Amino acid sequence: ERWDIASGERLWFASLGAPVHRVAVSADGGRVAAAGPTGRVGAWGLDASLRHATLTLAAPVLDLQFSADGEVLLVQTAGWL
Repeated sequence: ERWDIASGERLWFASLGAPVHRVAVSADGGRVAAAGPTGRVGAWGLDASLRHATLTLAAPVLDLQFSADGEVLLVQTAGWL
């Protein structure tokens, strides 16, 4: 979710449609990714409510991290990167 702190208004809501155990935010704050034990990964731009990408991996996601420039999302699963 993204909120306007001054007004308390919810600006947008993004759902992965599965439990979330890991979240990553790009260095510039413009992108966020979420993933969890189902292997589903979603990535969004924070300036819009549209999901940029979704994928489902065969194993639970252990960690997420954006590259320094925010263009690449690294996803680690059990034994794989």
